[in-house]
Amino acid sequence: MNLDVLILVAGGAIAILAAGLVLALSPARYPSLVAAGALAALGVLQFGWARAASPVAGGENRIWFELSLAFAVIVSLLWVLLSRTIGLGSRPSPIGPWRYYILAQALCAAAAVARLAISPTWEDSVAIGGGLAYALGPFTTMLVVAQLLNLVLLTASFESTYFALPASSRRAFLPGLIGILAWTGYFTYASVESLIVGAVHVGDLSTGAFAVIDVSLLLSISLIRGRVGEAHVRRERRPLTRTMSVGFTMAFLLATTGLLWFARATGWSLARSIWILIGLAGALGLAALMVSNRVQRRVQRWIDPYLYGGALDRSGVERRANELLGEARSWVDLSGVIPSGTEEIVGARPVTLFLASGSGDRFTVAGSTLEPAPDVVVDVEAPLAIELKRAGRAIRLRGRPDDLEYIPIYVENAIQLEACDAVCAAPLLLDESRLVGFILCGERGNDPASRRQLLPLLDLVCGHYSDALSRVSPTIAMMGHLAPRI
Repeated sequence: MNLDVLILVAGGAIAILAAGLVLALSPARYPSLVAAGALAALGVLQFGWARAASPVAGGENRIWFELSLAFAVIVSLLWVLLSRTIGLGSRPSPIGPWRYYILAQALCAAAAVARLAISPTWEDSVAIGGGLAYALGPFTTMLVVAQLLNLVLLTASFESTYFALPASSRRAFLPGLIGILAWTGYFTYASVESLIVGAVHVGDLSTGAFAVIDVSLLLSISLIRGRVGEAHVRRERRPLTRTMSVGFTMAFLLATTGLLWFARATGWSLARSIWILIGLAGALGLAALMVSNRVQRRVQRWIDPYLYGGALDRSGVERRANELLGEARSWVDLSGVIPSGTEEIVGARPVTLFLASGSGDRFTVAGSTLEPAPDVVVDVEAPLAIELKRAGRAIRLRGRPDDLEYIPIYVENAIQLEACDAVCAAPLLLDESRLVGFILCGERGNDPASRRQLLPLLDLVCGHYSDALSRVSPTIAMMGHLAPRI
């Protein structure tokens, strides 16, 4: 028994043990049953890979590899089912059109297993990097593609479910989501690599056992201690096409295709092509950072939560926001609480709240810490509203003359920005997509660190405001439906 076999057997045993613990200890019966089945199937698959990796004479290694590859499609389908089950509560619920996709793939996988059991492909084994690998023929290539598709879909589905859960359930599900991303990310990479080289390396399968162990342990923690199986999504799940999982996968596939084309066109090796392209991208990216305000803003917005967000008392901010919002019983109460609450929590002054009008064609002032409140409105087609809807997070309005990206806002919404003494704007969204209002606020302190903390703080409190607006009154929810989908 070699090391690859030992690792795979250990991964399979841990996955099956985790399935038993979930089935016995997780309180939600139906999600627990589906999760236990998915984990157990993943564990059994590791035993199949171990049989394919073991030094058995008579050519059975290849047969076990092909049967395990077909079984891997079935395993990924179980995880697709689990991704649509989490967030629907503890009882069985319809999963919509997904049942037809799972049915079609399951029938195809059953046909593949039957075909391989009767007549294996008998493709040759090859040596890659000194290790054993199994060459892919047309039929086994289709199985790898089917598994790759399922991995991408289930990852995007879990991500969509995560962002649709309430904050407490989201925190509880985070360990499980990290494990799922580690597992699917690794095998997505391994699947693409196998398609590129035309063979599946046994070493990749054994290394993948560590990802299997991760997802088994972390998902069990979320289901048992976090009671995620009982959670209900609070909003409509975002379309899979709008998830980062699909975006990253498409970018990875396009980048890989472009890299292979570049290597073949130049005649260079793959390593040389990667090195040259990374060097060119780094140099051009640094040059763009030096001359482009738009690139600088994007980089600053990306690094600020890491550089300055750690100093924020997030638990204290959330606790105070919940205290203020808990006293509000209607959208009128919230209109009075949000401006003063933002000024207290964030430390930015002044603060003005805009909410969608009943007709849905404009945003009007609903509350402000300015006395008297500014008498201005913002059309839903105005550049400020469109940019807030597009960005989905707080933006800084600095008004620099060379800031070309926000020139339409500075020109068309100058009156509103001046009336509210605003340097920042933050959106209030329903279902993370419908703009029902926004906040305009002034600066936070005088030192650079306080200013750089302003946008992360606004994002944090505005998430609570959006939840409160959608919860306390159907009027606000109706406004979100009336407002045009800008």
